[in-house]
Amino acid sequence: MPAVANQERTKRNKFLKGLRPDLYRMVLSGSPTTFMEAVNNAVDIEESLMDPRGSSASDDRACFSASSGGVAVVSVSAGVTAVESPAV
Repeated sequence: MPAVANQERTKRNKFLKGLRPDLYRMVLSGSPTTFMEAVNNAVDIEESLMDPRGSSASDDRACFSASSGGVAVVSVSAGVTAVESPAV
């Protein structure tokens, strides 16, 4: 199982390195241990930054697509256009 854990950590780290510096720091402060935790934290933070009142409009939603090759995050908002997991 160490190889699986290392692959998960590598995916998480590649994703984190692709984030904007401000978003990177905020996501990292949540100490995500898996790739999916990092993706979910990043999307949650991005949505909260786009609507500081805490209520999100229907056009500020992100869609997730998970597969064995990773996760693609596609947002219909202006903040995140598309993020795709690099193949490991």
